[in-house]
Amino acid sequence: MGSKSVGEEPLRSHRRKGKTLKHLFELIGLTMIVVSSAVFWMGADRVVPVTCGQDLDVIVNADDPTIGTRFQLEGPCTYTVDTMVELNEGDEIAGPEGSFIERAPPSTQNPQSPS
Repeated sequence: MGSKSVGEEPLRSHRRKGKTLKHLFELIGLTMIVVSSAVFWMGADRVVPVTCGQDLDVIVNADDPTIGTRFQLEGPCTYTVDTMVELNEGDEIAGPEGSFIERAPPSTQNPQSPS
């Protein structure tokens, strides 16, 4: 095999170097996770909690279009949607999956009038 200098030990015998390197990789990995999370959460300028049973389209469509908003669903529950939900630039809907009840817009006919 190769010749070794006097006092030179194989890398495996240096436990401190191995542990230090392991901790360095863990620190780098943790830093990457924190930075990625920060970038993800910076997407919206504000958060609007949407509790169960609320009319989702009314809340989203009434929001200020100049501010990026994260609509945080409480779910899993049911939200009423009777008109098209229109997200503006920078808006997002987040949270657990819920169920939606689509309702047709109210009809203009008077149900009590004879046809």
